This record gives sequence, structure tokens and C-alpha cells, in this order.
Amino acid sequence: MTSLLFVNNSPEPGRPNAKLGGGGRSALLIIDGLRKKGWDVSVAVPGLGPFTDAAEKLGVNPRLFPYDDVCWRRPYYSLKVFGYWHKLLKELKPDLVVMNYPGLARNIVLAARRFDVPIVSHVRFKVTAEDYKWWLLGSYPIEGLIFNSHFLQQESEPVISSFSVRPKKQYVVHNAVDLDSFLPLPLPEEGMPLRVGMFANFTEAKNHEEFVKAAALVHEDFPQVEFVMVGAATLETEVEERIRRLVRNLGAEDYVRFLGHQEDIAGEMGRCAFTALTSRYEPFGRVLIESMACGRPVVAANVGGIPEVVEHGVTGLLYPSGDPAALAGAMAALLENRPLLEEMSRKGVERVHERFSIDSHLTRLERIYRQTILSC
Repeated sequence: MTSLLFVNNSPEPGRPNAKLGGGGRSALLIIDGLRKKGWDVSVAVPGLGPFTDAAEKLGVNPRLFPYDDVCWRRPYYSLKVFGYWHKLLKELKPDLVVMNYPGLARNIVLAARRFDVPIVSHVRFKVTAEDYKWWLLGSYPIEGLIFNSHFLQQESEPVISSFSVRPKKQYVVHNAVDLDSFLPLPLPEEGMPLRVGMFANFTEAKNHEEFVKAAALVHEDFPQVEFVMVGAATLETEVEERIRRLVRNLGAEDYVRFLGHQEDIAGEMGRCAFTALTSRYEPFGRVLIESMACGRPVVAANVGGIPEVVEHGVTGLLYPSGDPAALAGAMAALLENRPLLEEMSRKGVERVHERFSIDSHLTRLERIYRQTILSC
């Protein structure tokens, strides 16, 4: 049996109210899928929270690891961290270490080198030099980086190429959606009140202001439509309050609603005619494939990795980020054209099954993981 240690970067200690994000959901799908395929998967995390709760439901008992970064100015603590990883790797004897965030390498790389255990890392967010300098400047580089979009790989290249020691291989594997949990749902019947939803936690990058401003514009011609935001404040707690003030200032309380964190994302999507994603920056956008799997077209900003997921005019509509009027126009196009809404709903479901299923996702990852093990 092939053994693997999966290291996740959340939940961070001191953040008991942190919600499970897209990166965590992706990690859980991988962990669960590999275990079902016969892999012996252990999990290490820095703290307790929604991720560990979900992992335990899968039958996994996560180990807690020291979260603070090692630093040569703190030699005693750094040795303590090295000792922890040394002990864990000696106990588990994994064939491979998989990280959900490359910045964690600074804590484990020395111990992995001691046992000749190869490391690969998923890359789900923008790369910074700080994330990579510890292992790129060392003599034990990460074997491979797995980006969740071509956009993210291209954006990362200037940082990676600036170092003399680089990861041996780079891959692009798009995220996947659990098609057993996100099932196609009938669109709301014609003549029924319609709802447009935005599914995103409140951060600056998600740009909820644009959604609210577009909702106010659409309301002028479609007063029966309701706009809902599903998500919670995470680190940037002031963002949600700012959006609430904007809703009050626009007099939009009657048709713009805050639903907070919801466990049943698929069910909430099913109550919408379509969804919107207004991100200023988005490496991939897991919510896009979840929405499409439910048969809900997406109106999304044409930024980052989003065009790799949403085909404009086929599975949804793209608009230029920073233009609420353009977003409102795209929303109106779907609200007033039922045949277009139905066709995009059908095409979206087809696209997800063709390109973003968990089975195809796991097949590609298994190939990468096994090739890494065999090459070391």
C-alpha cells in the first residue's frame, strides 16, 4: 500500500471562527478519493476547526503540527519544529509528502531530506518569493508544483525563475467537484420569482461591492428579482460591514440579502436561477464548477483563471471586472432570455462532467504522485 502524508495549511491556530474555504474542500476531496483508491493517507494540520471536523467524518484523525515558521533567529524553536517532523516522518514512513500550500515547506523540508521523502505541493494562490525562498535556496528542492490553473502557473513563473534552484516539474491540474453532492437541479419555473446568488466569503478580492451595485441597476428593470450573498467574514471582518453599509445606502435591503455561512451550498445554488462571481483576482474559482454542476450558469469577471472554467456564451457570461453596468447587462441578458438560461444550464452540466469530475482529477493526481515516488 502506498502511503502519503497530506499537510494542510488551515485552520490556523487562533482562528476558531474560520470557515472551510475552496482550498480546504479541494484537499478533502483528494484525501477521501485517495483513501477510497487504497492509499494509506495521513493528514497533518496546524489547528482544529472545520477542516479537521470534516476530515474526522471521513475517518481521518489529523495530527497537529507547530504552525509558526522556523527561523534562524529562533534556533531552539527551529530545532523543536525539525524534531517534530523528524519524529512524525519516522513514525509514518510515508512514500510522499503532499502539501496544500508551498510555504509550509520551510517547516518540513529538512526532515524530509533526512528520510529522502519527496515533496510535491499544490499551488492554489498567488506565489510570493517569501513562500519559496527557503526551499528554492536549499539543496533539496520540491519535486513538483501542481497549479490549479494555467493562469496561476504563468503568474508564478517570474518568481520561480528568479531562483537558481527550481522545482523539478510543474503541472496544471484544474480543481474538481464532487458530482454526487452537486447534482443538476431543475431551474425555477417560469413566472416564479427569481434569485441571483453570489457564493463567496467576504474578502477584498471577491469584490462584493460590484455585485451589490449591479443588483441595484438590475432592480430598476426586474424589481421581482432577489439577490443573495452566501458567505461569511473570515480574516477581513470589516469587508462584510462595508458591504452592509453599501446596501443600506442604496436602499437595497428589500432585495439584497445576506445569508451568511451555509453548509448546504448545493441546495442554496438550486434556489437561484444563476450565480455571479465578481472577483478582482481569482486563480480558479471552485464555486464556478459547483454552480455549473448544479445546472446554474455563471456570470463572472473575466480575470485570472476564470476563462479556463467558464466559456463565454456557452456555460455562462464573462464581463470586464470593475464595470458594474456590464455585470448588470449580463445578468439582465439571462433574466430576460429563458431559452439562453436553459441552454447554458445544460451546457454547464456537460462541461463539468467532461472536464471537472473528481474521477478524472484523481486519475491525474495519482499519476503525478506515483511518478514522483518512482523517480526518487
